Amino acid sequence: MTEDRQKLYDFWNSIPAMKFIDVDKKIYGKQPIRKAIIRILREGIMDEFPDRPAKKRRALNVNEIEHLLKSYFKNEKDKEEKVTITRTKLYFHLNLLEEAGMIIVVATILEGPHKRNKTKYYGRASRSLLITDQEMSLKQYQNRFEEYEKLANLIGIELPQNFSKLPKEILETDQKRYTKLAKWLSKHENLIDENNIDFSEVFEFMKYMDRINPDHIKILNKLHDNFHKELEK
Repeated sequence: MTEDRQKLYDFWNSIPAMKFIDVDKKIYGKQPIRKAIIRILREGIMDEFPDRPAKKRRALNVNEIEHLLKSYFKNEKDKEEKVTITRTKLYFHLNLLEEAGMIIVVATILEGPHKRNKTKYYGRASRSLLITDQEMSLKQYQNRFEEYEKLANLIGIELPQNFSKLPKEILETDQKRYTKLAKWLSKHENLIDENNIDFSEVFEFMKYMDRINPDHIKILNKLHDNFHKELEK
């Protein structure tokens, strides 16, 4: 086996176990094909060899990714919309995921009858990709708070004195909680990997489950009370 082909198997253990990444929801959150690519690159495929045991490979070329995507969506009974996969669109999705830091080109290998075709093999940038701010950035928090402040001032809803500092405080609280959740999950990384559980999807579920927490209540309690007084009028 050549050195380049060996990279396709070795890279998985050389990349970080976990990577926090800030991705705009337009790039990833509501993109079924891109989410499926990330999932497929984690699951990988088994390569069979005539003289040694089969081996898992998690670096895939475009042909392999396209084939697996078509199989994936064909078997998805509950998909909400029809997903069309073309080679042009697939390259577009891969380029965006690479620019976002979610995937990497593991190796470019000369293939074909005369070894003239440059074939790229793509893999995940880390074994576990944790989207830390998929839904909200500090700017988005600030914009929403500012617009609410305008309405509250017009209607006469009382705002706490530290209102302008709340967006940053909430975001920092979330990031601390996410880091804590991720560290807890990382303790079970081997178990998760061995049983082919999607680390990032579990992380998203835990973030959802953790939305109701004492830290948020403490920060937003006064704001919440004043708002509900207005609702009861």
